[in-house]
Amino acid sequence: MMRTPSMILRNALAAMSVRLVAMQLALALLVFSLAVVWLRLPDSSALSVLATILLGLLLVAFATSGEVVIMVRLCGRAVTSGRLLKGGIFLLAGVALWFAWAALIGHFQEKDMALAGYLSSRLPESWRNIFSYWHIYQGLEWMSSAMVRMGAGVLAVFAYSATVSTHPASAIRCALRSTTYWVALLVGSFLAPFLTGLLMQWTPGHDLGIEMVSLILRLGAVTILDSLIVVFLLAVLAACILYSDSTYVTPAGGPERSQPRTDEIP
Repeated sequence: MMRTPSMILRNALAAMSVRLVAMQLALALLVFSLAVVWLRLPDSSALSVLATILLGLLLVAFATSGEVVIMVRLCGRAVTSGRLLKGGIFLLAGVALWFAWAALIGHFQEKDMALAGYLSSRLPESWRNIFSYWHIYQGLEWMSSAMVRMGAGVLAVFAYSATVSTHPASAIRCALRSTTYWVALLVGSFLAPFLTGLLMQWTPGHDLGIEMVSLILRLGAVTILDSLIVVFLLAVLAACILYSDSTYVTPAGGPERSQPRTDEIP
């Protein structure tokens, strides 16, 4: 069966459900609430420091285990303690590597202003109206942002495939080669912060009561929107993994999947 972008997209939309989006929404609200409490804990005594550490560990445990449950459910697999533990480890490793990658990109990003000025000065004068300093600098900023998001996408492929797939290496190759996944990742990762900023900066009136109601409604809309985008991206990745697992071919020289491995040699 030939894989097509429309098939991956169709399978991803079929895997999504109101229940999974609600789970992602509830997880986001729970993690946000625990994070607020965690940040407000005092550190004036040894008991307070211990409570801060324990609540921080609880926060990480809820965040990772909740996300792993959603990942596993999108693939239609059973949620087991082994998958929860393995998925939590891979997710934490992926987050740590992503922070390191983002820090590395941020280090090179500090030179964008100087690089934009140098590139602008080396261009012919007739080109500077199009490739102005500001345009070059903005292009470098977008490129750095895209690299950070692509790094997150690669790490998500590894973590998700290692947690859920029966053949992780094949699933990783399938997802990394999927045009649908990369388009969905780039569009979703740029669309989410853009729409979030657009909604949060909009104020309908100058009355305090109206603005408070508007703020609550906008926060709810942003949370639902971001949850939908996250679940959709995970669903696309799940569709790639399921396609890979269903079409896995035994490497040449190995026994066929339908051939018993305990047959006696005549």
